[in-house]
Amino acid sequence: PHRGGGDGRYAPNKNEKFPRLRVGLPENPPSPEETIPIPFLGVDSPELRMEDSDYYACVQRLDTGVGELLKMMDSRSLLENTLIVMVGDNGPDITRGKMSAYASATRIPMLVRWPDRAEAGLVRDELVSTIDLFPTFIKAAGGKIADERQTGLELQPLLTSGKKEWRTQLGTEFITHAPWHYYPRYTVMNGKYHFIYNVAAKESASPLESYNFCYAWWEVQKPAYAGTPIRTVYDHVKRPPEFELFDLEKDPFEFNNLADNPEYEEVVAKMSRELKDWRVETKDPFLDPDFGEAFHKHVTEMKADYDAKNSAKPAAKKPAPAKEKK
Repeated sequence: PHRGGGDGRYAPNKNEKFPRLRVGLPENPPSPEETIPIPFLGVDSPELRMEDSDYYACVQRLDTGVGELLKMMDSRSLLENTLIVMVGDNGPDITRGKMSAYASATRIPMLVRWPDRAEAGLVRDELVSTIDLFPTFIKAAGGKIADERQTGLELQPLLTSGKKEWRTQLGTEFITHAPWHYYPRYTVMNGKYHFIYNVAAKESASPLESYNFCYAWWEVQKPAYAGTPIRTVYDHVKRPPEFELFDLEKDPFEFNNLADNPEYEEVVAKMSRELKDWRVETKDPFLDPDFGEAFHKHVTEMKADYDAKNSAKPAAKKPAPAKEKK
């Protein structure tokens, strides 16, 4: 699901990939008037409600498609003997979502259906990751993993009630979207705190382009928001501090950065060490400065090549011959 609408790149006449309606779906798309903006955006406007209503319409269309898939499986007697996992790939394609390292980008939906093996209606709070899916599927199929590079955990223990021994922290990363959006960010969370290391923050601003920002971004750029806490939150999207720390229990939408607060100095130091240990453990190639420099040079050249090709003007067409007047 992606956002739509507006008068920019995602306008109704341009948004071919994610239109508000496709083949009549959803049957009853939500109207902007009844739409509440996604909470982690922290602002509201008519344009934002329009944009988010299109996003929710996209979600409804996806939901209908999943329902049709389940009906097909049921008609072939496959439904009761199949492990089904529905998972998002990232947060919504809006500001502070998807192309970021905030919890609004990395905390995604994961639904599991597995008759007689996964307890219906069960909700778990443990830190799980998409890297856990591969070993889960392999075990479900009766296989084993011998490759030590696979660090995911089998999810089977979490599919039934009861306290289970599980990981206490989880590392995530965002390196780039389009290649030239290279702006590496690493994070670690432990259930209460979420720590973010913005690697290039001292050297440059985020290379995201204007069309990557949703209407919430443009709303907050208005003079009325100057000097407000929410403007600071959005300023950090384009130019983040080197370190960010959020208390997810008190501040689930991550509006209040605690990294510079002396009271949290030990928390920042501890999670910074844990983050570095995780990068070493997973053999992160960007720990090598030469690799990072070479990668950045490569994507910069790709961007220059892309811009050159797209700025080239098409050859002028010859004027059509004038029609004779009758």
